[in-house]
Amino acid sequence: MKDKIIVFTDGAASGNPGPGGWGCILRSGSTVTELGGGEAHTTNNRMELYALIAGLEKIPSDHAEDILVYSDSSYVLSGAEKNLSNWKKRDWKTMSGDPVKNQDLWKRLDEILQTLKNKITWNLVPGHEGVPGNERCDEIAVTFSKGGEADLYSGDAKKYKIDLTYTPSLGGKKSKNPWYLSLVDGKLEKHITWCECENRVKGKRGVKFKKVASQYEEDKTLESWNYKK
Repeated sequence: MKDKIIVFTDGAASGNPGPGGWGCILRSGSTVTELGGGEAHTTNNRMELYALIAGLEKIPSDHAEDILVYSDSSYVLSGAEKNLSNWKKRDWKTMSGDPVKNQDLWKRLDEILQTLKNKITWNLVPGHEGVPGNERCDEIAVTFSKGGEADLYSGDAKKYKIDLTYTPSLGGKKSKNPWYLSLVDGKLEKHITWCECENRVKGKRGVKFKKVASQYEEDKTLESWNYKK
């Protein structure tokens, strides 16, 4: 039995509307491909939707493997799984009779779904909660939204450093007791409660702090802070 195709997606926009970016990870067979891009003036929903389109467009229509899509966007998943067929029946109108927003992208997605023979399972994952695939897509999206160029991976799945099997639905482990990180004057401390963290950072300039719930999330936070243990 062949492996299922995995697609992780995420989008970001500053100002909403404002500068935006999108990120996608596609694992098909023995290959992983990262995708990403940005727009000068867009919305978060458009970027979320575009990320999904970009990923699905890369899947040949003659592939028979099932597809697992992971996104933290309820807007995208509910639209693709439940609303799309009804919008088409109503000539791209909502139940209240208003035109469907982002209609151009929804029509584009609909065309792609028509060509794919694969069975798609839509999975909603929590955003910014330490799911590696989601965190990496967010990193790509934010980089492009800020006008940067992300270093996108394309190659052997075995050499890919992001664990795409780590998801809540597949048993990814996440602590029920989150903790807090604070970085003050270059010194890192961990706190059990927000009160402890707040007391350390309140009123001070140039500090950094964040709530985390997994070792992966802590490591990614420290990496973004350029902090070396």
